[in-house]
Amino acid sequence: QHDALEDDIGRHQARLPTLQAQLETLQQAMAAGSAEHEVLTAERARLVAETAQVRQGLEQLRMQLDSAETELNRRRAELAALAPARQPEDAQGDALADLEQPPACLVGASSPGAQPLLPKPQRDEGEAAALERVQAHLSALGLRFPERTLHAFHTALKTATISPLTVLAGISGTGKSQLPRRYAEAMGIHFLKLPVQPRWDSPQDMLGFYNYLEKRYKATEFARALVHFDAHNWPHARPYRDRLLLVLLDEMNLARVEYYFSEFLSQLEGRPAPKDHDPERIRNSEIVLDAGGAGGVPPRIYPGHNLLFVGTMNEDESTQTLSDKVLDRANLLRFPRPDRLVGEALSGDGRPASGYLPESRWHGWRRSFGQLPKAVQQPVERWIQHLNEDLDGLHRPFAHRVNQAMLAYVANYPGVAEPGAGDALACARLAFADQLEQRILPKLRGVDLGDAGVASHLERIGRLIEVDLDDPKLATAFRRAREDDGSGRPFLWTGVRRESA
Repeated sequence: QHDALEDDIGRHQARLPTLQAQLETLQQAMAAGSAEHEVLTAERARLVAETAQVRQGLEQLRMQLDSAETELNRRRAELAALAPARQPEDAQGDALADLEQPPACLVGASSPGAQPLLPKPQRDEGEAAALERVQAHLSALGLRFPERTLHAFHTALKTATISPLTVLAGISGTGKSQLPRRYAEAMGIHFLKLPVQPRWDSPQDMLGFYNYLEKRYKATEFARALVHFDAHNWPHARPYRDRLLLVLLDEMNLARVEYYFSEFLSQLEGRPAPKDHDPERIRNSEIVLDAGGAGGVPPRIYPGHNLLFVGTMNEDESTQTLSDKVLDRANLLRFPRPDRLVGEALSGDGRPASGYLPESRWHGWRRSFGQLPKAVQQPVERWIQHLNEDLDGLHRPFAHRVNQAMLAYVANYPGVAEPGAGDALACARLAFADQLEQRILPKLRGVDLGDAGVASHLERIGRLIEVDLDDPKLATAFRRAREDDGSGRPFLWTGVRRESA
């Protein structure tokens, strides 16, 4: 045994120089790796700083682009007003005859001279009763939406004066198109579905065009609807005064939204307030139709506050993403995969409204943030201040437009402003959490979770959600989005799964 042990010792001693050489090689490689890590860390810090500068420059360019688009529209309107008449008025009237036909969303499939759908206004009722009727209509049809989803959709439409677009996003078949249609049915709002096509690349695809061969303007249903809801420029709108129209841009991101809807969205954003009837401000927000061959003064359309715009988007490989310009002017509601699949199709006829909802009553439901009690205003303002400070640390701060939109959403959320409706502050928490989910967290996509300066800001936003807003489901989804698993992935927001209806 002694001899065997001495042999083992001899073998190990013989291997010792080789192992020492390997150790030295590994130590040298580790030193080289540490040096390379320091270089990469410095490079990463430089790239983060450059990215922040690029983002700031991009935001400035977006602001310049918005200003240029507004100026271009104004110049176009001035040029159109100065254009000489080339045909007598009666010839222009014949050329625009197709544009002046009432759309099917107003008169159904009847002849053009038929009485409008929903000929009488609804009986006077409150906002809460109207929402209950919508929920009953959805239930009677077999559609299951959480009450919070319905309240979020309703509030997004009420704040259309500052956020003129409501976007419903998610996988196909989750009810994104059914909700606006059935909501309009139950509320007594006229409804127009506008299927977006992949080839759309200009506003003409929405509004129509002048056919030089036929010497007539070829109008779309959407353009006809705009004419019949514009009492400032068209006498055809008189029978439909004090009505509302909900326009659904179905699968809006099949084409680039900036190509066909950007100019329209800018005009919607620049509209004066509903009670502001200043002709000059209204004229600056009008859309001039390209009907040069029709002669005379080019026709103009004012997209007033009696129009509500909703867009649906499927999130798959066949669709385009929305730019920050569109998202900043929209409320984005996500429809997650359902927890439980439903086997039956829609059942029954539901309980649609028997009359139309007057526009004046709809705007009477709107509230301003200044009308809320101080016990609600002060916490909300504190949440926004702290949130924006942390977003600034993440290079994602927001400015006046988003701040005003968030305050308007909170003020108009059911239960916040209605006297005797319950705990107003608790409802304000729900509304503020909605705005985080709809507006703020999607803008954090791409934030580098490995950056040492990011974790503390995300942690404070997480505490705001969990402690101040008391929203455990949103807090869980936020933790999942900001969890650094060591793979180098960025912040990825996929939405929050609320309770099933």
